[in-house]
Amino acid sequence: MPQKLKALTLHAPHGIKGEFKTYSHFEDLDVIRAAKNLFLKNGQSLTLKKITQKEKMIVVSFEEIADRTAAEKFRSQDLFIDAVFLPEIEDDDSFYIEDLIGMKAYLQDGSFYGEVETVWDFGAGDIIEIAPIAGGSSIMLPFRREFVPEITPEQQRLIIILPNYV
Repeated sequence: MPQKLKALTLHAPHGIKGEFKTYSHFEDLDVIRAAKNLFLKNGQSLTLKKITQKEKMIVVSFEEIADRTAAEKFRSQDLFIDAVFLPEIEDDDSFYIEDLIGMKAYLQDGSFYGEVETVWDFGAGDIIEIAPIAGGSSIMLPFRREFVPEITPEQQRLIIILPNYV
């Protein structure tokens, strides 16, 4: 079964025809257009009818959702696509978030610290969340070279530098 990656987050219904205001997790909407079928977390498939960029907003509609009442049931849902539709990454400094999740995090001295839980985007730059192997609360670091200087995808590991306050 192909890996599924988050493609869209459906926000509020838009208008009366079952459309949504949405946020895309991809810069290129053609990736979503190519996938055609998107999946909810529960595995339900929705067939893309239309996706358009309107200034800063993206509007999307699906064959299975005919009106605003039906659209309300899908408010705030995440939709996923099969990873096979994603373009290959050619830049050594770029990663798909899903490729980072589960990577082992090591300190600069080589000691094992924990595992990458997720990468957050709160709008001011990505934040990487790491669960320490020793237990306790996860730490969140800015996903920048000064805190994550090395990533080795083929070894499923990265090096982290903890700030002085941790």
